[in-house]
Amino acid sequence: IIRPGIRDGAALPLRPMGRSGASNAADLRRLVAQTRKLNDIGQALSRERDMGRLLALILTSARDLIGCDAGSLYLVQKKPDVPEDPRRYLADKRLFFKLAQNDSVKVPFKEFPLEITKESIAGFVARTGEPLNLQDVYRIPKSRPYRFAQSFD
Repeated sequence: IIRPGIRDGAALPLRPMGRSGASNAADLRRLVAQTRKLNDIGQALSRERDMGRLLALILTSARDLIGCDAGSLYLVQKKPDVPEDPRRYLADKRLFFKLAQNDSVKVPFKEFPLEITKESIAGFVARTGEPLNLQDVYRIPKSRPYRFAQSFD
């Protein structure tokens, strides 16, 4: 289930199918609209040649699809001056905080690198490949290995 965010009309929530005919018709209209939107995004992505605009389009499109008023984009890049070691997963890599968008709050943005560790949310996702859907980053259970870095907020 995709839950709409703050932005009006941005998300097309998917609901379980199989209820009344009226809701099935509404689900089908939503699904068709979402499919059209994905096709439009795919075409726009294939046309864009400028890397900065392409990354911004990817982030904006992802936020539109799930209805987020803010989002960040991290890239995995090779650490400078570290030899590649195919036996150690990500040993020669780092995350690069490349882009941030926020419709609610104007925040100054600065690109910077960070280590790929399970202690940060982005590092955890990069290291494990496990997607996270956190309803409230201020209420992460203590049992989880990652924490929210309030300095980013």
